[in-house]
Amino acid sequence: MKATDAIKLRSNIQRVLRGLGNTNGTKLPSTKSNSGEVALQLWLWRFVKRMVNGMEADATKEAIRAGVLFDHKANPLPEGTQKQTYTSDVVDISVMVKRASQMLNQDVLKANLRKLKLTQEQIDNAFDTSMEYKAAPHEFSVVLVETD
Repeated sequence: MKATDAIKLRSNIQRVLRGLGNTNGTKLPSTKSNSGEVALQLWLWRFVKRMVNGMEADATKEAIRAGVLFDHKANPLPEGTQKQTYTSDVVDISVMVKRASQMLNQDVLKANLRKLKLTQEQIDNAFDTSMEYKAAPHEFSVVLVETD
C-alpha cells in the first residue's frame, strides 16, 4: 500500500469515528443541559469502546486460527524477544515480549516463615506492618435513560 493510501485510509476511519453521534443515523438526542451533553458523549464513547474491544477480541481469535498471530498464551516467547511474526503486502506484525510481573505468594511465604520457627503472631505482625494499600478501583457505569 502506498504511504498516501495508508494516510487516506487512517484519515477516513478517523472521520467516520468523529461522525458517530452526529451523522449516519447515530445523531445523539439533544439534552437540556451542557453537563447532559458531556454525559451523553461519555456514554457514546464507552459504548463504542466496548464494541471495538469485542471486535478486536474476535479478530485476534480469528488471526490465531488463521496463523496470522501465534498463540502467545499457549506458546509464550522468552522475555526480551523482539521479532517480526507476520508480513504481507499490506500489514506487518511484530512482537516485543516485556518483562513478566512478579507476584508474592503469601501462603507460601507464611509457610516458609513457619519453618523458620516464627510464631503466627510474628508472621501476622510482619504482614500487617508491611502491607500497603492502593486506592480502590472506581468503576463508573454510564447508561442511556430510556423511556416508553
